[in-house]
Amino acid sequence: MEYDLIKTKGYFDQTADSYDESGYCEAGPNYPANFYRLEMAKMIIGTHIPSGRILDAGCGTGKLLAYLAMNGFDCAGCDFSANMLKKARQNLGSVSAREIPLIQTALDNLSMFADRSFDHVFCLGVFPYISEDKESRCYRELRRVIRPGGYFITAHTNEIFDAFTFNKYTIRFFERNLWPLLQDVDAGLNLEGAKTQLSSLIVNPDKPVNTEANRSARDLVFMKPENPLLYPEKIASFGFANREIRYYHFHALPPLLRDGNQELLNASKKMEIRFSSNWQGMFMASTFLSIAQAVDA
Repeated sequence: MEYDLIKTKGYFDQTADSYDESGYCEAGPNYPANFYRLEMAKMIIGTHIPSGRILDAGCGTGKLLAYLAMNGFDCAGCDFSANMLKKARQNLGSVSAREIPLIQTALDNLSMFADRSFDHVFCLGVFPYISEDKESRCYRELRRVIRPGGYFITAHTNEIFDAFTFNKYTIRFFERNLWPLLQDVDAGLNLEGAKTQLSSLIVNPDKPVNTEANRSARDLVFMKPENPLLYPEKIASFGFANREIRYYHFHALPPLLRDGNQELLNASKKMEIRFSSNWQGMFMASTFLSIAQAVDA
């Protein structure tokens, strides 16, 4: 799916009112991946970030900002979705009498913030929705506003997980990551034929197909995956040093088997946090979180 800023913004405007219920509610019908991400962020704050001014870049409905405000942090948020910011103001108003700055802007334009104006920056689940040709500007802007030594916490769609799904995303994983190697050794290789053969090994090569806005957005708007093995090298070029990778949104078995199976869903939830640093998360978790620091060039 091609990148479309207007379509992506419309998706988040549309889902703002139900976003907390679908992503953060442990007792809800959907897997609460954002809840576990928030719990990991709280742990990182407790172990790495005792104080400082924090920017939540792509703050969504303000769940992280609410936690920061309740714990006395000086913080600000920005998001490109007006409806997400409206929901964030409601969430913040219920926990803090202080007015937390909330600014509507995309991450490639943070001109309202001065250089090195934040000690730390969170950017959770935002980069999957930013095209590759635009993300460099976003990384540079985020590096500009963060002080050297400050933590830079990001969350991404895990590309390696796609090799574990045995569905259409597995085929995409082969096309994106393995086909180029084959073309390099044999430019005349029939890769379309190889794709057909690969599809024959997968029982559901055309699944999943999602049309529900409150579930996965992968079939609704542009989303790009990130390889956790390559990500440290990528952000190093923008002045960040990766310190640790952690995994969340676990799948006890591939999603076509896990989803709809309550026992497997319960087992998956028990894996969260506990196994976030295990290497198996590279395959079993659909998303990962990077703990990095801003360093001098």
